[in-house]
Amino acid sequence: MEQNLFIDSALTFEKVASETALPEDPNVWPNEILQELYKQVPYIADFDPHVVMDRVDAERGYAFGHVEVVNKSEIQRGADPQAMAAAGIKQCRIPIIVKNRKMQPFDILVTEDSKMLPLTEARLRQAVFRPQAFDVTSQTPGDTSMIGQLYPPFRQNYGFGGGGATMGAGGMGKQGSIKEALGQMLASAVKKSTDPGQLANISRLTTSIAAKKMPLGGAAAAQGQKYMTVGNFAANKATKLGSILAEILPTISPKDYSALFDKLADANLQAAYIANAAGTAPSLSILSHYQPADDVKHAAAVFGQIPADVVQVTHLEDGYLVKRASHRFWAPVEETWDRGQVVRAFGEKLALAADMHGSATMAEDADVEADMPEADTPELVKDFGVYKVQDESGKHIIGYVFPNLIDTDGHALPICLFTNGSQAAVQGEIVGVNIGGGASLFEGPPKGHGAFYEVLPNGRAQCTIPLTINGSLSDQGEESLSGETYDGRQVTVLIQPNIETVTEGGDGRMLVPTHMRWLPLDKAESVTLASDPTAFQKTAHALAHLFTVELRAGDADSYSLEGMPVEKIARDQRQFLGFDEALFILAGLGVEPSYAVTKMAQAYGSHGPIGLRVGRALSLASEQVSGAEKRASSFESLARELRVDLVKEAAIIPDPVAVDTVLSLGFINHENLATFVSYLPKIDEAQSKMCELLISARLGLRDLPVSALEKSIRATEEVLDGLHIIAFGNN
Repeated sequence: MEQNLFIDSALTFEKVASETALPEDPNVWPNEILQELYKQVPYIADFDPHVVMDRVDAERGYAFGHVEVVNKSEIQRGADPQAMAAAGIKQCRIPIIVKNRKMQPFDILVTEDSKMLPLTEARLRQAVFRPQAFDVTSQTPGDTSMIGQLYPPFRQNYGFGGGGATMGAGGMGKQGSIKEALGQMLASAVKKSTDPGQLANISRLTTSIAAKKMPLGGAAAAQGQKYMTVGNFAANKATKLGSILAEILPTISPKDYSALFDKLADANLQAAYIANAAGTAPSLSILSHYQPADDVKHAAAVFGQIPADVVQVTHLEDGYLVKRASHRFWAPVEETWDRGQVVRAFGEKLALAADMHGSATMAEDADVEADMPEADTPELVKDFGVYKVQDESGKHIIGYVFPNLIDTDGHALPICLFTNGSQAAVQGEIVGVNIGGGASLFEGPPKGHGAFYEVLPNGRAQCTIPLTINGSLSDQGEESLSGETYDGRQVTVLIQPNIETVTEGGDGRMLVPTHMRWLPLDKAESVTLASDPTAFQKTAHALAHLFTVELRAGDADSYSLEGMPVEKIARDQRQFLGFDEALFILAGLGVEPSYAVTKMAQAYGSHGPIGLRVGRALSLASEQVSGAEKRASSFESLARELRVDLVKEAAIIPDPVAVDTVLSLGFINHENLATFVSYLPKIDEAQSKMCELLISARLGLRDLPVSALEKSIRATEEVLDGLHIIAFGNN
């Protein structure tokens, strides 16, 4: 019994677009093509389409050309490209391909920079968008020709419409032919897997692709060598450009991975993947390393790579123990490194310190290096200056305070004004801590909400009550400003050159010296500030409590930590810690390591608890993951709608980046949606590559199933639309 050496990878794909038959007379093709364009792409009526036939072979029923699409503009067609560019006129092209008198669908457009994209209304409008503010119609009065009167423009069976059509030079002769396919895909025999393990199947398939099993000798061996070379280059290219699969691998659910395994158990599909080793090998190699991620790796995949801000290197007999963590995502990781890795990562000095002292600890942004300073004493503001004040939520704000504001009649009122440009408050009393008296105040034209102020020779400043300037008017030949005070009084402001202070002018007029400046308050949020020193101090003590830990020492190598900043850490991870362990946590809390060592020695010598100020709290990884899962659960249904199965289509795409992208779309879930949003440019790039492959396949340049590429492009476009909704919050 004879048996074939090859498995026929005759994959079948569902046709998603239809061809259009054209008449036998090629002279009417341009008009038919234009009518079909209006039928398939109805929104083309908003633009100015123009059919250009580059090559026509009447005997073989072949034609190639494009539809030029521009906005309806004042620039006449055929104008110099530089003139069109100067006017901001942009255009794009829709390829026309006719084979055997059958026209391929209009589903691809080519932009001015020769980038191929799927043809959608949004893509088309973006491609020809004219950034200039004004555009003039191209229609001119002119005389109507006799031919135009006898034969008015029309679109057959679809009413009247515009659009031009031209034929390429040379008429209907043999101007070109379809190029032959570049090469035959290789297929090799692959035994059907009986291994129940999921990883084993993909690993075996990956190994087969890497080995490129095929008959030796003759053209097959030469072709195999060619594909091996291309495969190596493709793998390197995918690595350099970055892989979406590699990025989302820890977030892939076992259920979705099992579904992929079930599909790859098909022998024909395996044969197609092996035949297309240049495109599929890098992606399958990544998938072969899949393992359900532990909490740390899973969290890192969801949140991205979180850089460590505290590192501890401990010298071992056969290397170094490197312990790393971030206070934003507290989940310490320990790894064993050699000296070269330590030196490359942290420098020679840290490695030498670990050699000499047994361990070395460093922390980024650890700014606590002294005892708690004496608390500032807040007082009622009586003089102008820069103050630290406190809002009703206990938050400290720094800004300018003007006491005793000047009323419209020039008298001082027991009212204070605070502002820093972002917040503002007007109230009877303000409590704060004076931190300076600089007068580099901002100013603007007198309009909207604000106040007039002046800087005095002694460096202090004085200010009027807040006003709202509604407009300007002429009052008895003088230009004035019409406004309203903060308490609702109507006022007319006149800027006068011969006065020194604000003066009442009678009849609701307020005279303001020309040397006073306008302090704008339009963009300042209204806040309420503390007016009682006791309330100010209570909040300060509460904040001090939140950032203080209690340190105890049992002996020189046994320490315990208590207090609000560490109460969420498990008790066994903060009680009876070794010296290095306690130092690592204190560094994570923002305490400078050398200062932490001093305080630990103090705790050991005091035989009792001591207070230690810290600079930050620790956010546990478990809390962060739990919160992220709750937030992401709202996107679960959307992620399920975006996920598409293109495993079979990926088998025939000869581009590794496109294969990586297409396969990754089958693993979209609510945990990695943010990753896909960040990879929008790469997905768009892969889709553009698939559009190029589709045009090549339709021209006969590649032996690729056209329907598979059509489905991949359409599905990718739907995913891109969904990701853009998420990215720009239009849901």
